[in-house]
Amino acid sequence: MATDFIPALRFAALTPWYDRTVAWSTREADMKRRVVALAAPRPGERVLDLGCGTGTLLLALANAAPSATLTGIDADPEILTLAATKTQAAGVEARLVPAWSHALPFAEARFDVAVSTLFFHHLQPHAKHRTVQELWRVLRPGGRLVIADFGRAAAGWRRGLFHLVRLLDGYSNTRDHAAGTLASFLLDGGFVDVQSLTPLPVPLGSIDFLVATRPPRPQPDDARFVTAGRPVVPPAGRRTFEKGATTMRPVLRVTAYPVVFGLSFWAVLEIVARPAWQWPGLAAVAVAAMTAVAALEWVIPYQRAWLEDHDDLATDIAHALVNLAVLAGTAFALNALRVDLPSVWPDAWPAWAQVLLAGAVMDLGLYLMHRASHHVGWMWRLHAPHHSSERLYWLNGERRHPLSAMLLASPGLLVVVALGAPPVIISAWLTLLAVHLAFQHANLDYRMGPLRYVLGVAEIHRWHHKREYEDAQVNFGEFWMLWDHLGRTFHDRPNGVVAGEVGLRDRTFPTAYGAQLRWPFERPASAPTATRGSS
Repeated sequence: MATDFIPALRFAALTPWYDRTVAWSTREADMKRRVVALAAPRPGERVLDLGCGTGTLLLALANAAPSATLTGIDADPEILTLAATKTQAAGVEARLVPAWSHALPFAEARFDVAVSTLFFHHLQPHAKHRTVQELWRVLRPGGRLVIADFGRAAAGWRRGLFHLVRLLDGYSNTRDHAAGTLASFLLDGGFVDVQSLTPLPVPLGSIDFLVATRPPRPQPDDARFVTAGRPVVPPAGRRTFEKGATTMRPVLRVTAYPVVFGLSFWAVLEIVARPAWQWPGLAAVAVAAMTAVAALEWVIPYQRAWLEDHDDLATDIAHALVNLAVLAGTAFALNALRVDLPSVWPDAWPAWAQVLLAGAVMDLGLYLMHRASHHVGWMWRLHAPHHSSERLYWLNGERRHPLSAMLLASPGLLVVVALGAPPVIISAWLTLLAVHLAFQHANLDYRMGPLRYVLGVAEIHRWHHKREYEDAQVNFGEFWMLWDHLGRTFHDRPNGVVAGEVGLRDRTFPTAYGAQLRWPFERPASAPTATRGSS
């Protein structure tokens, strides 16, 4: 088993002193007595202690419900040895499992209750997200979750003393605790009835108590915010417009794409019919629609963690400006080079039909070249920057090496130009494609229902960016998913991709624009190979 975990007191040599340190610094007896009361384990229930440490909480749970089935997990084998000694001495039967919190070795819906004390502040934000998703998976519908961990203390002097914990355990992984935003990870993970109860002041800060439930059945999203006690309110700055959006969310989720894309399609057709409007009219449509998507992300975000700049905004702006210019230039050059050949383009068709026809031809070319880019080594090197983003949001649909952008688009463009498609029709489709790509990569909690099997929308395309699916070869379609169905590369599952699960396995991939342009030529990078089936 790997050993790159953080020991309970940061350093393995301090592990034997863990119990005494925690008992003094966190009022452990009061804290765990309250956790047991909130968990309220019943006879016969299966209880998971996540990050069980030396087993103190397991003993308290056994005392409260002697016939409950107890399981404790921890990644530290030394501390599990201490837990085994303690539980055996007390005559408590508990299964102790060495495991990582983000990859729990249990079947779905295995547990009735999950508890965790002083564990989450050891995790980096992306690991928190994955751990919450795993907890959601292993809890049965209606299962209960109780977490006790450091939060934002009310008193300034306690917040100051919490810096001693942060110095020991790390500033990046305790940032959300210092800000009091741990509950937002539960909301993002799909838990409902999330409550933040009265905190416990301790010598080195304050302990927050969070309780939540895995929903027993699909519920409206605003049910996550209906709480007793002190309702959870994601912090100002990260929540932004979401207070009003709790009532707007069900409407916005189903209308965002059809309204914005539908209005864009209407505007594009109006401009096609009026040659004097074509420049800068089409560009204005793309900018207006993409701005609307960017604004909607702050109203109904899919993942709050993706609202934060991941040192990628400037890079993605550069990619977008360059690549949109490259595609426009490529289309113009192909039309300029076209010799007088007999045109077979259906000019008599209405403009909307011509735009859709051009889009279908170009989209097939994009699918074939996109799929090839995941199999052919030199093409993957050019395509890899697109998969390097650690979050998905409206702008990184344009994160592509310019050579990859030309490579992907040129075959389809060449065919429609050869068929005699008017330049304005091609430009109209490229405008709509830019709008669609903003939605496809958006950090926007919108749903398309059965249409997700037809259109390459975000809830389907996110699987294509999942780090573990880098070699799965799924959902290559840019606009239409027909090609993925025909090519047997379509993939969908109920649980979506969350923060911390996208990007490349190579965590050293450069983030600066110029470095991303140079990267394909500086090092080899073999193309992913299909080692996993799709469904």
